[in-house]
This record gives sequence, structure tokens and C-alpha cells, in this order.
Amino acid sequence: MTLKHIKTIVTDMDGTALTSTKELHPITLEAFAEWQAQGGNLIMATGRLDLGARLYASQLNIKLPVISCNGALIRDWETGKVLYKNAVPMSIMEQTVAIAKAHDVPYHIYTTERLLSPELYGTMTRYVKMNEQAKTEDEKTPYTITPDILGALHEDEAMLKMLVIIEDNELLNKVRAEFLKLDVETVISGPNLLDVMVGNSTKGAAVEWLAEHGYLELETTLTCGDNENDISMLQSTPQSLAMCNAKDVVKEAATFISEVDSNEGGVGRFVKQHLLG
Repeated sequence: MTLKHIKTIVTDMDGTALTSTKELHPITLEAFAEWQAQGGNLIMATGRLDLGARLYASQLNIKLPVISCNGALIRDWETGKVLYKNAVPMSIMEQTVAIAKAHDVPYHIYTTERLLSPELYGTMTRYVKMNEQAKTEDEKTPYTITPDILGALHEDEAMLKMLVIIEDNELLNKVRAEFLKLDVETVISGPNLLDVMVGNSTKGAAVEWLAEHGYLELETTLTCGDNENDISMLQSTPQSLAMCNAKDVVKEAATFISEVDSNEGGVGRFVKQHLLG
């Protein structure tokens, strides 16, 4: 196997670059640092809001645009300028909120500016803890807790996705079916996590947008992921890496499979073995 022609790595974060404790594995961190030192390009592609991954962007010395909210947002990381967004219309979000409330399931809304949640529950508790541990204000995730999420939106604030947290698989499938009656797309982004966006909000579409605008070449890009929301991205480039613990449908979309998972630095080990030298 030779991948010496690769110039850009686009990596998912949770479950790929990050361990189960939401940290960058030392081997992965070292591999990406060496990759960039040798002139390689590194792009983050996450289901999170990019402003909720600033700590990792800092640790990885990210300079290129960041793909977030499963492709609904691309932001120039050095200037903060939004390069692309695929916003959810208010009429659609009102209906998705109504469905979440009807089933009494935790939900959050991701916007171009922050995370919003009606209560301090779900993944919001993780961001609160991360903010407490942040060393600088720039590493903190902006969020608002309010029962009137839609009423709290600013005039130019664009809604990008809803995240619903449902532990019961039967209920998750039922709620997902109701969402799909609307003009939206849904994707699993993690255990018990269901993302709701408007059409064509995918990581794959975002990678192709970056290619069309000169930020990368598909033929010389390696995409890396582990979950359902990464499939479109893995299929967007000729070379792609799925984590060994991914579901079969994800591994089938990839060119290569890592030897170990993210808890053992799987993506970093692959980069060291096949791209560095």
C-alpha cells in the first residue's frame, strides 16, 4: 500500500481522533503534528459545532477551514468567517422541536453562534464541564440554557441542526421516522445521538465544497471516520479510513480499516505507518 501522494487528511473527531474519554490520543496528536510539520494539510470534520471543538483545534494547530454540524457549516478557522452554511428554516425547526417535546426527549439546537438547550441535560453537561476546565476564554463553548430556544435567537443567527438524545433504540427509531416526514435528513452521530438537518448537510458535501473552492483535491485527500454521519465523507474521496470498531456499513464505505480503535490511537498509527516517512 502506498499513500505518499496524499496531501490532505480530513478527520472526524469523536470516535476517530478522540478517545472514548474525549481526548486526543498521544499517538494521534503526535502523528498529526508530524504530518503538518512535513507540509501536510489537516482539516477537522465534526458533528459538533466548531465552536464546541476549539480546544481540539488549538491542540491540533488547525489553520484550514473546519467542517462542523455534519457539513451544515464550514468556517475559516483563522478569520472566523463563515464560508458556507445550510440553515434550517424556522418553520422546520418549530416542527422538529414539537416532535422532541411530544416524546419528552432531550434536545439541543446548534447555530452559527452557540449551542442552545431548554435544560442543562444531555451533551450540554459535557460542555459545561469542558468550559470549567478550559485554560482560556477562547477554548470555551458558547451556550445558552433557556426554555424558549427559538425565541432566544438573534436576528442573523442561523440554525444548523438539532441533536436529539434517545437511549431507547425503539423510541429513537420511532422519533426518527416522525422527523423524516418533514423536509429534513437524519443521521446517527454517536451512541444514542440523532442529528436532524436540512437536505445536503453532509460531511461528504462539505468535503466536495472545499474541493470546488480550491482548499483540497479529492484525489490527494484521505478522509477518516467511524460513524453513520461519516459515510458520505468516506465515499467522497478515493482513499478513506474507517475505524476498526465502526459498524459494517461504515467500514464498507471506506478503502482502509484501522488496525486498532481510537482508544489506542488508531488513526495516528495509520498515518505514521502509511503517510509519514
